[in-house]
Amino acid sequence: MAAAHLTNPLTSRNIHHLPASLKLQKFRLHPLASHSISIATLRVPWYFLRRIRKVLGPPAAVEPTTSAPPLDACRAWALFEASQTRSTGLPPSDCGCHNLSFLGESKHLLASHQTADQKLRFTMPSTQYILVSLPLRIFDDDPISSLKNTIGRDNGEVLPFTIPSFKIGTLDALVQYADDLTKLNTACEAVVSKVADSLKGIFDGDEDKVAQQKIVSDKPTDHYLRSFQWNKIRYRADRPLGELIDILQKELQNTDNDVKAKFNQYTSVKTNLASLQRRQTGNLATKSLTPIVNPSLLVQDSEYLETHLIAVPTNARKDFLRSYETITQWVVPRSSVQVAQDDEFTLFAVTTFKRASAEFLQKCREQKWTPRQYKYVEGGKEEEERELERVARENKKLWGEALRQGQTGWSESVIVWTHVMTLRVFVETVLRYGLPLEFVCVLIKTTSKQANKVKTALDSAYSYLGGNAFGRDKRGRVTKDDASLNSEMAAAGLSVAEGSEYTPYVYYEFEFP
Repeated sequence: MAAAHLTNPLTSRNIHHLPASLKLQKFRLHPLASHSISIATLRVPWYFLRRIRKVLGPPAAVEPTTSAPPLDACRAWALFEASQTRSTGLPPSDCGCHNLSFLGESKHLLASHQTADQKLRFTMPSTQYILVSLPLRIFDDDPISSLKNTIGRDNGEVLPFTIPSFKIGTLDALVQYADDLTKLNTACEAVVSKVADSLKGIFDGDEDKVAQQKIVSDKPTDHYLRSFQWNKIRYRADRPLGELIDILQKELQNTDNDVKAKFNQYTSVKTNLASLQRRQTGNLATKSLTPIVNPSLLVQDSEYLETHLIAVPTNARKDFLRSYETITQWVVPRSSVQVAQDDEFTLFAVTTFKRASAEFLQKCREQKWTPRQYKYVEGGKEEEERELERVARENKKLWGEALRQGQTGWSESVIVWTHVMTLRVFVETVLRYGLPLEFVCVLIKTTSKQANKVKTALDSAYSYLGGNAFGRDKRGRVTKDDASLNSEMAAAGLSVAEGSEYTPYVYYEFEFP
């Protein structure tokens, strides 16, 4: 963490130049100090602090390689004013500071701090969850406390995870259920990712807004997992496991279909709206010509003649005027009329005989002049405006429907996935530890960086549950005997590939996008 600078940047001369809303209280550590910024804790407007934080970004957790120039309170205000001016186009408010030379300086400070802040930014490790099941017989004390001590407070948070008792059935059925649940788990992960992508599409990739929509049963996703209870109303525990798996699979498929259908509908209308808007705001090579072209410039209802509209790049305008009459036969001499012009193109109307129209248009394309398709329709301008308004209303309506469907889809898919994971742990626990069924299951909340440490700690403490598949070297470190592992997996009827992810206890990792 960068050390905070507590030097007094304010002198008696410039304190009086601050706005009346800035009253110096006392110096103390400020959240912005992690940016190596010298700043006094001031009684400042909330919008000022919010703006400064927005400009500088969140406090960094790493030592900066390139520090920005120190920023005192008066310069901070100037920085705020400069950024406000740039974003709104309005002149800065009169802060009473006559020495505003550093208001111009603040532009440099703004760029410097933003550049330094970009170097400070790093990717936060994603939250990862682990479900672990162990037999109760191996614990002398409270199993939850023992697991907390094994894993360590710094590596993850250990929470009890309650699993009800289900109908066990036969061994052959359990093996089949284990395979079915593995496939269903993969499908759940895919659907949850699709729903997350749909929400990102609705909010144009704004991660903060997307995160606000990830609610499960009226709780944030993390809270739902922490307080998970098997839904005995939707999935009665007294039903056979096969029926529960079928119900979960159907619900997952329905959720996937509903989200996909609504989001595809929204995407189609959104694309159509973007196309209409481009036709209103693009250049002369792409935008609608209905409000631009005067119908009196066009030859209409002629048996032999036809008028073409050609968008010519501005830098090729002279070449066009010099050569358009000769690029093919049957072009009416001196028929070109400039219809409109923008920064990139000039639109010309040229009259040819109909027999030469196709060849003329082809020659124009070869010269990189853009022929525009246009047919005058009375009232066309008003019709385009009505169409744009209609599609905009439909887009707004479908945006709300797609958002609600995305919220529902996230909740439903996470619920299904969590119940599928619960069944996986139960089935695998029965297959590994046998009967009578006495086990403890915990949910470990960790990060992608700490997950390996959690796994190493668990292997170190419980590798003996794997029999000959795990041993220890001379230094006491856990080692895996692949030959013994493969022979045991082959004896169990599993292929080597299936046993490659084998652990001596029930262990499943998962994370949400």
